[in-house]
Formats: sequence, C-alpha cells, structure tokens
Amino acid sequence: MSAEHDAQAAISALYNHRQTIVRAHINDRGTIPDSEDTNAAITALKSHRLVWFHPEDEAAQLNGFLSQLLDHTLRNFRRQMASEIISGILENLQNHLVVDYLEAKKRCLQQDQERLKTEITGCIYDLIDRLIQSVTVFAQYLSSGFTYVSDLELRMRENQRVIRMGEKLNDVIKEFDMEELDHLAGNDEDLRRLLSRTLPRYIERAQTELVNTLHQLTALLNSTREGAKRSRLIGAFERAYANDKGFEPSIDGLVNIPRILNWVQNQTVLPWVNSGDASAELVLAGYCQGLVKAPKTDDEPEGTPVTIEDATELPSLELRPDPIVSAADDLIQCVLIDGLKTTASKSLIASEIDCPMSLWMGVLMNCIHSLSSEKRGRLKVTFIEENDFLYPDNYSVYDIVIGPNL
Repeated sequence: MSAEHDAQAAISALYNHRQTIVRAHINDRGTIPDSEDTNAAITALKSHRLVWFHPEDEAAQLNGFLSQLLDHTLRNFRRQMASEIISGILENLQNHLVVDYLEAKKRCLQQDQERLKTEITGCIYDLIDRLIQSVTVFAQYLSSGFTYVSDLELRMRENQRVIRMGEKLNDVIKEFDMEELDHLAGNDEDLRRLLSRTLPRYIERAQTELVNTLHQLTALLNSTREGAKRSRLIGAFERAYANDKGFEPSIDGLVNIPRILNWVQNQTVLPWVNSGDASAELVLAGYCQGLVKAPKTDDEPEGTPVTIEDATELPSLELRPDPIVSAADDLIQCVLIDGLKTTASKSLIASEIDCPMSLWMGVLMNCIHSLSSEKRGRLKVTFIEENDFLYPDNYSVYDIVIGPNL
C-alpha cells in the first residue's frame, strides 16, 4: 500500500501544480524560479524527487524523466507547428532583432546593443534546434515504417500526409535567403559569424537530411502500394475459393487454367554488370583484385610530396556554377514566366550543351523537384516512353515534354 500511496501522491502533486510545471517546461526550459508563488510547487515536487537544484542559484530544474514525459505529450503539437514556428522565428530575426541591433549600434546604445546581441544569439540557436527537431521527426517516421497503422490503405494515407508535411517544411527552409542574411549582417563581426557562417551551415545540413528522408519516404510509399496490390490480388483468390469446399490446388489442375493466365513470353536474359547496384560491390571487388596490375613505365613522372597547409587561412575560391544546371534552371524559368512549351531534346539542341540526353533529362527533373510545391503545380511534365524490347512490363523514357499547367 505504501508504494501505491506514494505513486498517487506524486500524481496528485503533478496535477495540483500543473500550471507551474507546464509554464516552466514550455517557457523557461524546465526551470522553476524561486518565488513565493512557486514555493509550494517546488516543495511538493522536491518531496517526490521530481526536481533538482542548480549549484549556483536557488532555481529548481524539472527532473529529466518528467521533461521526457512532457516532450512526449507535446510531440504531435510540435510536429504540426514546426513549420509555422520556424517561419515566425525567421521573420522576427530578420525584421526586428537585427534591425534594432544595428540601430542601437549606430546610436552607440551599449546596453541595448548587448541585450539585442544576446537575443539574436538565442534566437539563432533556437532556430537551429527547431530545424534539427523538425528533420528528426521525419527520420522517426521513416524508421517506424508506419507499422503503427495496421491497414495498408490507411498506412499509405499516413505516408502521403507525412510527405506533404516534409514538402511544406522544405518550402519553409527554402525561404532562407543566404545572400540576404549576409547582406543583413553587414560589417558587424558577431552578426557575420552567426548569420553568414553558423546558420547557413546548419540550414544546408538540415535541408540535405530532409530531402534524403523524403526520397526514402517516397520509396516506402511505392513499396507499400505494391504490397497493397499483391494483398488485393491474394484476397481476390481467397474470396473466389473461400466457398469452394472441394478445391484443392494441384499441378494437374493447371490444365484447366485459361491459356492467357498460363503462358509466359520467352525472355532473353543477357549477362551484364550493374555497377550502380550496391549488392554487386563485393563481387566486383573480387574481380578487380584478380586483375593483373600494369607495370609502371619509366616515362611516368615520380610523384612529389606536397606540404599540407592550413586551408582555413587560404583565400576563398569562387566556384562557377555548372553550365548544364544553369541551362536547365533557365529553361524552367522560361516555362514558368513566358509559358513556353518545349521538349528536352529540342532544348538540348538549342542550348548547344555537350552532354548526353539521359543526363540532360535527369538534370531537368532534379531542377523541377527542387522547386517549391506552388511552382511545381504550375508545370505540366509529360514523359514520352515506349515498352522495353526485352522486358515488356518496363518502359524506357526517351524524351520529356515540359509546359505550363493550364
């Protein structure tokens, strides 16, 4: 009875002081300040070992297990509000805090300048934490495989909903204009360190992880659709023979199956190596190890050791944009702005770029996928394809028609 009594008393303490606990967890990072209004809450929580105290001050900190419980209960709310919160933090940073800081610095208001610098630093690191948390949410969805939804149709709907959430977050991340942040920092060294170096590095990392996760979620959705299709096929056979008590599957019964269901076209299988298949890496490694190494000729110059220098002190190198990617971006912008309708083959000839047709089509599709959802909806993409000669169920795309979605 003592254990049951202690558990009930702890839950009662949490209920009686719920406002103080929730306010501390959401607004004060789990810290309960020492005041007359919070003395009763601190005493009750301390008796159940639900708080601990900082060695430097008298403030109480919520226990780690209690913080984890509150984080778990707020997870769904944070998932829904992640994009709105990130967008709001960015707007407050650009339109208020940085502007006020530069004005205080211009007017030599030292106290306000230090206060705003502290708020800007906290705002940026809060933004970084929000980005990391938002991207981690989609990684958790991927690791779960949506197995908490038993029905395949509902699982696909949940998968599609998460993909739409990820695309919305990706659109919010694309709102970060690195050039504008760099211009906003001006010549202030502290702002340049935060806005031109720290924040862009975390934004790029978060966007890369988010895009990779969305690709894997899309692949998971496609595999779930294939599984649902096979499940419906098996269910159709099960319903067809459920009431046939005398049905026994056997080889002799195959003669009664219609020819269209019992005939397969001969397929010529040609041996070849798919170097892009990760499973073939070990086999290829074994073959490569058995190759005879070509002897080194005297004409080849001996390699000279190069002293490694500290690259952080070297001048920055300006990388020119890829001409193929630039041409693809220009083409997409012409379609969006001028309403141009063209094909990938014609645009490749007009651009006079020396690259294979397959590479050009891949670059065009990557540029289209990198657009925001609103801009992608304004495009209509049609694939010109034909059946594969050896594998009739497969299609080969040999051209793409791109135009406005009227």
